Amino acid sequence: MTIMIFLSIIWFCASPKIFFSYLRKSFRKLAKREYSKFVDIEQTLILDESGILRSFIDAETKFYWSGLNKVDITDNLVIIYFNSKNFIVIPKRYFNGTKELDTFLNYINSHIK
Repeated sequence: MTIMIFLSIIWFCASPKIFFSYLRKSFRKLAKREYSKFVDIEQTLILDESGILRSFIDAETKFYWSGLNKVDITDNLVIIYFNSKNFIVIPKRYFNGTKELDTFLNYINSHIK
Protein backbone atom coordinates (compact mmCIF):
# COMPACT_ATOMS: atom_id res chain seq x y z
CA MET A 1 0.00 0.00 0.00
CA THR A 2 2.85 2.39 0.80
CA ILE A 3 4.45 1.70 -2.55
CA MET A 4 1.19 2.47 -4.37
CA ILE A 5 0.80 5.79 -2.54
CA PHE A 6 4.41 6.69 -3.30
CA LEU A 7 4.01 5.83 -7.01
CA SER A 8 0.74 7.79 -7.17
CA ILE A 9 2.43 10.89 -5.78
CA ILE A 10 5.28 10.57 -8.27
CA TRP A 11 2.82 10.14 -11.16
CA PHE A 12 0.75 13.11 -10.01
CA CYS A 13 3.84 15.34 -9.99
CA ALA A 14 5.45 14.05 -13.18
CA SER A 15 2.49 13.68 -15.53
CA PRO A 16 2.01 17.42 -16.34
CA LYS A 17 5.69 17.78 -17.24
CA ILE A 18 5.55 14.69 -19.44
CA PHE A 19 2.36 15.88 -21.13
CA PHE A 20 3.65 19.37 -21.95
CA SER A 21 7.00 18.09 -23.19
CA TYR A 22 5.11 15.71 -25.47
CA LEU A 23 3.04 18.63 -26.81
CA ARG A 24 6.16 20.70 -27.51
CA LYS A 25 7.82 17.78 -29.29
CA SER A 26 4.69 17.12 -31.38
CA PHE A 27 4.42 20.75 -32.45
CA ARG A 28 8.06 20.86 -33.49
CA LYS A 29 7.52 17.77 -35.65
CA LEU A 30 4.49 19.36 -37.31
CA ALA A 31 6.35 22.61 -37.90
CA LYS A 32 9.26 20.81 -39.52
CA ARG A 33 7.02 18.76 -41.81
CA GLU A 34 4.96 21.84 -42.78
CA TYR A 35 1.62 20.14 -43.17
CA SER A 36 -0.20 21.14 -40.01
CA LYS A 37 -3.60 22.81 -40.02
CA PHE A 38 -1.96 25.98 -38.73
CA VAL A 39 -0.14 26.39 -42.02
CA ASP A 40 -2.86 25.30 -44.43
CA ILE A 41 -5.46 27.85 -43.29
CA GLU A 42 -5.65 30.86 -45.58
CA GLN A 43 -5.02 34.00 -43.55
CA THR A 44 -4.12 37.65 -43.97
CA LEU A 45 -1.63 39.41 -41.73
CA ILE A 46 -1.66 43.20 -41.35
CA LEU A 47 1.29 44.73 -39.49
CA ASP A 48 0.98 48.19 -37.94
CA GLU A 49 2.45 50.17 -35.06
CA SER A 50 0.26 48.45 -32.45
CA GLY A 51 0.78 44.84 -33.54
CA ILE A 52 -0.32 42.18 -36.02
CA LEU A 53 -3.92 41.69 -37.09
CA ARG A 54 -4.54 38.11 -38.31
CA SER A 55 -7.70 37.62 -40.37
CA PHE A 56 -9.17 34.21 -41.16
CA ILE A 57 -12.26 33.48 -43.21
CA ASP A 58 -14.63 34.35 -40.37
CA ALA A 59 -12.47 35.63 -37.48
CA GLU A 60 -9.86 38.24 -36.60
CA THR A 61 -7.25 38.22 -33.86
CA LYS A 62 -5.08 41.14 -32.78
CA PHE A 63 -1.59 40.39 -31.42
CA TYR A 64 0.03 43.35 -29.69
CA TRP A 65 3.77 43.99 -29.85
CA SER A 66 3.91 44.10 -26.05
CA GLY A 67 3.15 40.35 -25.98
CA LEU A 68 5.80 39.41 -28.56
CA ASN A 69 8.27 36.93 -27.06
CA LYS A 70 10.42 35.47 -29.82
CA VAL A 71 10.69 34.43 -33.45
CA ASP A 72 11.82 30.96 -34.50
CA ILE A 73 12.95 30.19 -38.02
CA THR A 74 12.99 26.63 -39.34
CA ASP A 75 13.90 25.41 -42.82
CA ASN A 76 10.38 26.07 -44.10
CA LEU A 77 8.61 28.22 -41.50
CA VAL A 78 8.69 31.45 -39.53
CA ILE A 79 7.01 31.04 -36.13
CA ILE A 80 6.17 34.19 -34.16
CA TYR A 81 5.42 33.54 -30.47
CA PHE A 82 3.20 35.83 -28.41
CA ASN A 83 2.85 35.23 -24.66
CA SER A 84 2.72 31.53 -23.77
CA LYS A 85 -0.08 30.09 -25.91
CA ASN A 86 -0.40 32.31 -28.98
CA PHE A 87 1.69 32.03 -32.10
CA ILE A 88 1.57 32.71 -35.82
CA VAL A 89 3.03 30.25 -38.34
CA ILE A 90 4.09 31.62 -41.73
CA PRO A 91 5.54 29.38 -44.45
CA LYS A 92 8.67 30.85 -46.04
CA ARG A 93 7.30 30.09 -49.51
CA TYR A 94 4.83 32.98 -49.08
CA PHE A 95 7.65 35.52 -49.26
CA ASN A 96 8.92 36.77 -52.63
CA GLY A 97 12.56 35.97 -51.95
CA THR A 98 15.05 36.30 -49.14
CA LYS A 99 15.13 40.11 -49.26
CA GLU A 100 11.42 40.34 -48.45
CA LEU A 101 11.81 37.71 -45.71
CA ASP A 102 14.76 39.59 -44.19
CA THR A 103 12.83 42.88 -44.23
CA PHE A 104 9.88 41.18 -42.51
CA LEU A 105 12.10 39.56 -39.86
CA ASN A 106 13.94 42.84 -39.17
CA TYR A 107 10.60 44.60 -38.63
CA ILE A 108 9.36 41.84 -36.30
CA ASN A 109 12.66 41.66 -34.40
CA SER A 110 12.63 45.44 -33.87
CA HIS A 111 9.52 44.95 -31.67
CA ILE A 112 10.92 42.20 -29.44
CA LYS A 113 11.70 43.47 -25.94
